[in-house]
Amino acid sequence: MTGTPVAATSRPDGTASADPLLVVESLTTTFGIDGSEFRAVDGVSFELQRGATLGIVGESGSGKSVLTRSILGLLRRQRAQVTGSARFEGRDLISAPEKELRGIRGAGIGIIFQDPMTALNPVMKVGKQVAEVLTVHKGMNRAEANRRAVELLDEVHIPSARTRAGQYPHELSGGMRQRVAIAAAIACRPRLLIADEATTALDVTIQAEILDLLDELRRDLHMSMLLISHDLGVVMGRCDHVAVMYAGRIVELGRTTDVLVHPMMPYTRGLLDAIPKVDDPAHTRLAVIPGQISPAHVRAPGCSFESRCALADDQCRAAAPELQPAGAERSYACWHPAGADGGTVPVDERIESTLGQAR
Repeated sequence: MTGTPVAATSRPDGTASADPLLVVESLTTTFGIDGSEFRAVDGVSFELQRGATLGIVGESGSGKSVLTRSILGLLRRQRAQVTGSARFEGRDLISAPEKELRGIRGAGIGIIFQDPMTALNPVMKVGKQVAEVLTVHKGMNRAEANRRAVELLDEVHIPSARTRAGQYPHELSGGMRQRVAIAAAIACRPRLLIADEATTALDVTIQAEILDLLDELRRDLHMSMLLISHDLGVVMGRCDHVAVMYAGRIVELGRTTDVLVHPMMPYTRGLLDAIPKVDDPAHTRLAVIPGQISPAHVRAPGCSFESRCALADDQCRAAAPELQPAGAERSYACWHPAGADGGTVPVDERIESTLGQAR
């Protein structure tokens, strides 16, 4: 598969696995609105190896969350047409019946949704919400599940876990609620954890704590992870590979350090330039990417980034570039790659100094 990331595994001897945990090929999600159709996800392909972490980044509206919900079959009731394939441990999730998918969600694949304020049931005690996952997927009785739920809350470093288990979500802080959501997601020891904007609405200190916790759990439980974010600083140093999404497509992917130090897609470079530097003088004007992502139903036939790109020309307006390889484990989709001049982005200054302040 062209441009597919192949990440390191968690094997003790450090050897690579020839059997990816998740293989997504030509995944396309189409919605129908007012008699017209538009693609929210457009031909996405990637692989995720066992024990590895892949970061998927991009602005709001780039298709990141729709991609993960398509993989999990969570859009079937929204009249979305999903084509292509997403094979988890060899089983195609796109064509799988709903009953089979319910067995995979939670048990084989855990997911942490975006907003800790709304991800939990407000009228159910948090311990019961974690225990419910165990009764459904593990067949535990209520007493056994409740005991295990307290242990899971302790595993995600919630203090006084037994007391907290008897509280409602509104009695907990945002960070504590997110930890409860993580406890529910890992309750069945899934092989794959999807963290969809898991640090949204959290301050930067709590954000760093949650990300450190996810790293710890991934190592201890030997999980693979899809880390979805709009923040390049979140994926730096935490993901083996990164895929940059724009307008429903992957426009650049590869090893995280390669992509973020030598970005080839102008969009990736724009995201990096927009990260504020902590040592900038006061009142320094922030760099921005002009314009916004075009709505899917009015996109032109050319490159979807053309209207926002300083390098765009007639070729960009005429046809959309395909994802093409640029060496081992590296691909990009651009007629005029920004990294062709060999330029680099000072990652240590722009990313590590920003996120590192909270570590």
